[in-house]
Amino acid sequence: MLTPGKFHVGLLVAVAACTGSVSGGVSAGGDGGAGGASSGGRGGADGSPSQPDPSQCTIAPGPAYLRRLSQVEYVRTVRDLTGIEPALTADAPRDSRLDGFDNNRATLALSTSHLSFYAKVSSEIAERALPAGATKPALLGCEVTGAARRGCLEATIAGFGRRAFRRPLDDAEKAAYSTLAGLAENDPDPLAAFRLVISTFLQSPWFLYRVEIGTATKDGKRQLTGYELATRLSYLLWGTTPSVDLLAEAERGRLEDAEGAKTVARAMLADPRAREGMARFTGQMMRLADLETETRDATTYPLWGQGLREAMAEETRRVLEELIFGNSPAFTRLFDAPFTFVNAVLAKHYGLPAPRAGWERVDLQDRDNRGGILTHGSVLTMTGHTEITAPIARGAFVRDVLLCDPLPPPPVGVPPAPEDRAGKTVRQILEEHGKAGCVECHRRLDATGFGLERYDLVGGYREKDELGTPLSAKGHLEGASSPEFTGGVELGRKLATMPEARACLIKHVFRYGFGRHEVEADACALEALQKSLDAHRGDLAATLVEFAGSTTLREIGESP
Repeated sequence: MLTPGKFHVGLLVAVAACTGSVSGGVSAGGDGGAGGASSGGRGGADGSPSQPDPSQCTIAPGPAYLRRLSQVEYVRTVRDLTGIEPALTADAPRDSRLDGFDNNRATLALSTSHLSFYAKVSSEIAERALPAGATKPALLGCEVTGAARRGCLEATIAGFGRRAFRRPLDDAEKAAYSTLAGLAENDPDPLAAFRLVISTFLQSPWFLYRVEIGTATKDGKRQLTGYELATRLSYLLWGTTPSVDLLAEAERGRLEDAEGAKTVARAMLADPRAREGMARFTGQMMRLADLETETRDATTYPLWGQGLREAMAEETRRVLEELIFGNSPAFTRLFDAPFTFVNAVLAKHYGLPAPRAGWERVDLQDRDNRGGILTHGSVLTMTGHTEITAPIARGAFVRDVLLCDPLPPPPVGVPPAPEDRAGKTVRQILEEHGKAGCVECHRRLDATGFGLERYDLVGGYREKDELGTPLSAKGHLEGASSPEFTGGVELGRKLATMPEARACLIKHVFRYGFGRHEVEADACALEALQKSLDAHRGDLAATLVEFAGSTTLREIGESP
């Protein structure tokens, strides 16, 4: 188990191989399922279940897992520590995604490629931040030569180390880093010792991992320290390392009680960094990274070569930001939001009035084919193919991303849909194909996707397909109280009324915040968060403030 008194020179290879758990301590790896921090409800005095409350849902016994910084978190953290953003070159290791997110602990293994990458980047960052000849580098803020050198070195170890480890260094760690710096004392370049210290900090497990040990409470549980909670909140709300001011709040003890934590979280959400952090969350929730790899024929779709794909992604980002930070925030309106944002290219694509300049908000109240996330070109393009539309993929997006109800893979041996259309519509082909395979799955996927058939491969609206055949927009949403619908706007309105869709939004917040998939014992925490979101009328920021003060976020398990 890692403890503050142990010093790590560079990144220990042992951490890369560490799996499983240590009772009452810290473990690396994990399978994203049972065994992680999870939540359960408390029963009432008569033995019946009590109403869930974020402050009353407790963390079930279990180990706390080490979580490596994802590559995006790593880049942003180094940038905010040093002012220099590392470049993710083609040979840099990439993180896979689970549930749409790249910060799931089950995918954050450590390979030799990561070790090489961190060693290379840490050295480059140290060289760039501390160039030869500099006597008072901005990163250090003190003189590196003469009588001030020793004090500067000690201040660097304590100050930079505190920011890199996201907590104060203990005396043993300070002494070890001072000894390390001594290895470069005979180097003619006075900055060599400082570069060695900085690069070593950037390779330490305390930097690369989010370590949560906590402190024991009177009732035998473990609660995050102020510094550990500051780190949780920072990566949840900002997507990067705690600021100097946030660490100072932790030092003052502001995060050690529920009200203090909520006050700090409220201030963090008012900070401009929250917009970048929430854009990372919502972008991954909506799988927007998939849009980056989509290609279309520029002859068939001339706007594609004029920045249409980039405009689609920006539209979705702006709408989601407005639903969180706008004047009337209501994140639950993403299903049926009666507005969007367009630039000149996107307005032309949608057949909307061109904005006067740049990006402009557009009211969609009177539009019957635009409104809600399912009519965004980004979603419709990501869920299409390069030649024909894909009702199966569009239906799967609804079930997986918007309802958190993914279907299992198709049975083995089911033949693919025929490529030769023979004058048939996509609906006709898939209806026939569904009879030869998993009828239930096709009914749940295709029937929903059929309702989006009037949107082409790039989300443009049409009445007929490529063959000139009139298209029906009738669909069926399995699970809705009134499942029949016509078109994407009505589909969005139906989703907005489904408790499963609102609950799915909370699951995404949970998965992103804890870096794991929910398990059965998390039911209390999830329901409490859902009730909080409903009580705040869909205001996600207000819900996150409540979340910051809850035991769900602030506890890490009970002692064995």
